[in-house]
Amino acid sequence: MVGVEAVQPLQCFNGLSEKQLAQLCNIAEERRFQKGDYVQKEGTECDAMHVVKEGRVLVEMTLPGNHVIAIHTVTPGDLFGWSAIVPPHKVTAASRCLEDCVTIALPGPALLELFQQDVGIKAEVFEFLTHAVGRRLTETREQVSYLLG
Repeated sequence: MVGVEAVQPLQCFNGLSEKQLAQLCNIAEERRFQKGDYVQKEGTECDAMHVVKEGRVLVEMTLPGNHVIAIHTVTPGDLFGWSAIVPPHKVTAASRCLEDCVTIALPGPALLELFQQDVGIKAEVFEFLTHAVGRRLTETREQVSYLLG
């Protein structure tokens, strides 16, 4: 559990009420990682969606031939690991810390349960998530276009 003051400044939670923030904080965990640590590895089970509180996280994917490409740099207030709430809950791109990082982890099963209890939380998170997915798809297309020349 984390305190409301830890998540209140994060842009992805701007539309939530104090009560909703408190509910989210009840399931949230603060996790610390060192520079170079993988938060999630491609192909593994995704246990939690993460919001970066401090630091930067690089989202990268492996292409055929074992070529790794950078897709997106996640900065404070942004999120990654949405596979935790999207079946089949497998990580589709690795996330590696570019510097020491602190994330707010939202365990997938608990977050899905919270969505059932409060559709307002679900709506706010999914609205932010939709924009994040759109940005990620655009950046992925740009990377692939660059690689293909």
